[in-house]
Amino acid sequence: MKASVVFATMLALALPLGAAAQPAPSDNPGRNIDTSLLSKPIYKVTFQANVRVPMRDGITLATDIYRPDAPGKFPAILERTPYNRATYMSPDDAKYYASRGYVVVLQDVRGTYDSDGVFYAFKNEANDGFDTDEWIGHQDWSDGGIGTMGGSYVGYTQWAQAVAGSKYLKAMVMTVTTSDIYGNWIYIDGVSHYGFDLPWGGIEMSAHVMQNTRGFDWPPIYNHLPIATSAEAGHHITPHYRDWFAHPTRDSYWDGISFEKESDYAKVTVPILSMDGWYDIFLRGDIRDDAMVRKVGATQVARDGKRLMIGPWAHSTGGRTALPVGSNGSDPTPVDFGDDTPFDKNIVHLRWFDHYLKGINNGVGADAPYQIFVMGENRWRNEKEWPLARTKYTNYYIQSDGRANSVNGDGVLTTGQPKGPESDEFSYNPANPTPTMGGNVCCSNVPSGPWDQRSVERRDDVLVYTTEPVAK
Repeated sequence: MKASVVFATMLALALPLGAAAQPAPSDNPGRNIDTSLLSKPIYKVTFQANVRVPMRDGITLATDIYRPDAPGKFPAILERTPYNRATYMSPDDAKYYASRGYVVVLQDVRGTYDSDGVFYAFKNEANDGFDTDEWIGHQDWSDGGIGTMGGSYVGYTQWAQAVAGSKYLKAMVMTVTTSDIYGNWIYIDGVSHYGFDLPWGGIEMSAHVMQNTRGFDWPPIYNHLPIATSAEAGHHITPHYRDWFAHPTRDSYWDGISFEKESDYAKVTVPILSMDGWYDIFLRGDIRDDAMVRKVGATQVARDGKRLMIGPWAHSTGGRTALPVGSNGSDPTPVDFGDDTPFDKNIVHLRWFDHYLKGINNGVGADAPYQIFVMGENRWRNEKEWPLARTKYTNYYIQSDGRANSVNGDGVLTTGQPKGPESDEFSYNPANPTPTMGGNVCCSNVPSGPWDQRSVERRDDVLVYTTEPVAK
């Protein structure tokens, strides 16, 4: 198979103007918090395991509850997960919030672990989330306020709840997630997200619905062509995986599970704190979600209360990240982003819930709308907008004399206009596909983060266009 690339392609680099912003010594979002204003751990905690919460169709979902061991009514913090309610949030973290006056509700989504029913990715989360919110709101211990938290699929369950719109829902903390299932999970710009779809949607989720995957012969599934029928090579793969490839365009199949329409965002009534990473697989979608809620959210608190935090992370948040980087494209070595990177996520989340569920005036309303980590400078910076209005854009163009194959070719990337209609060609062999090395990836054996690309660039089946050294 051959492909041609014509020089008319134009690239744009967006470079923030550092001179225009003079950040404080540290804008770390978890360290500039007045902890004296946070709820204190004054309660003993009682635990109820495997409480059965009924859904509208009679199915019951397994739910663990950590409560303050005291009379009275309290706000709730809910996580709905396919990844095992008993371990997704650690008991210590659950007790952290419960001891500070919250009822922590942890639930296995339909068809996973101890919950009844059949798991079908995304399909039931809006109705089941709404029904769970309503159940919580009617409990004797509930003060009528619910906050939600969690990341990835657990973040998606929150988007489903936000669109479903229970009156008890008051605040959300979403991490490494996005609402657009078609455009940011299963397909990217209309192209199958196969490197994620198979290992997560096919393999990992098969395990979480309690299928025994140990006997699966995975190599034939990975290597099966065409990929649209790869599920046929692994007949035990969960049914949603087959259906994703049967619906490669935004048709009615995605209605009700992919919440990317303006009318979906217009149903959001609660403030959302979103936390993501520059190397997370869902970052692009998360940024769009943020912009849309600010634009059309149903309430002023949803629009004005939206916050976005982006750190030097992949599919996780909060830590002192050591992302892998290839040494000459081979062995990974750590990338340390410095002492200003990490913070205690529990403190950040508690402050958010204290403000919106308990009405504590703790400074959340004065936080910067955007809190971003600047890699290279290795420090956090507060911003009032995204993208930055002070960004300077420079157009770059690809050029060559028709031999841009590999790093040893003549491809260049330049600010000068293309010289003519020359084209480059490369041959693609499906049996020897070009590997992904680093970047915004997740949930497979491919490492995420910054990665030395020289091993890929030496291949003849890639086109390489290189700039002159860029001034700092």
